[in-house]
Amino acid sequence: MNSVSESLYMAAPMVLYPQTNEQNAVARRVTEVGTGMLLQDGSCEGIRTAVQEILDNSIYAKAAAECSADFRACSGPAGAAEFIENAPHLL
Repeated sequence: MNSVSESLYMAAPMVLYPQTNEQNAVARRVTEVGTGMLLQDGSCEGIRTAVQEILDNSIYAKAAAECSADFRACSGPAGAAEFIENAPHLL
């Protein structure tokens, strides 16, 4: 998840090749929001084709840029701390 978050923060669409259940879930979400695609063929030609699709189809770059803007709009640790401090506390 961290590598995907960093890629999206930098507005970089990606080709994913998940190896674990967690990576499968993250990759599935990346494809759902259109910021990348799953590698279907791990051969040299398959990798080349997938990367070329990402480069040639601007829809991936547009979706990654939108995610990047969302990440950058977050208030970060200071905003999270303020939210927690101002949240109603149940006793």
